[in-house]
Amino acid sequence: MTSENNMRKIIVAILFVIVVILGVNEISAQCRCAGIKREDGNVSRYVDAYDELENSKAVFIGEVSKVKKQSKPSKGNNSLGLNYEVTFKVEKAWKGIQGSSITIHSECLKEMGEKYLIYAKLSDKNTLQIRCCCTRTKRLVDAETDLKLFTERKLNFIELK
Repeated sequence: MTSENNMRKIIVAILFVIVVILGVNEISAQCRCAGIKREDGNVSRYVDAYDELENSKAVFIGEVSKVKKQSKPSKGNNSLGLNYEVTFKVEKAWKGIQGSSITIHSECLKEMGEKYLIYAKLSDKNTLQIRCCCTRTKRLVDAETDLKLFTERKLNFIELK
């Protein structure tokens, strides 16, 4: 009887481990990033806003002016779930922006007229992309801490053309 109970415990433990592994894979498939849990519950590889700015290709404040759902996203972007081409009217930029408008691939940020503080990365296809759950990208109304740090560090804006 005890060997039967032990066998049941082992089977239950193995099933539990399998369920946990499958659950973790499901979560990581939704957002493939690892790092430090931020105050908003998302994860970032970087310690603070300045560290993220240093490791981003472009950092700016922009208002969503156009959203285009891609029927067939490019291979590099589709595997990340970046199903939208989002065009922003750029208001201020700290890094990587030269014009007053830019289009970025994203899985989020689809709300027309909404303003965001964007931390964009360069994809392997040489396009800018935003992974909302893996960067400090956030609505402008929620970006007070980041903007305060930029001011404290006396970061200059890029003159937009």
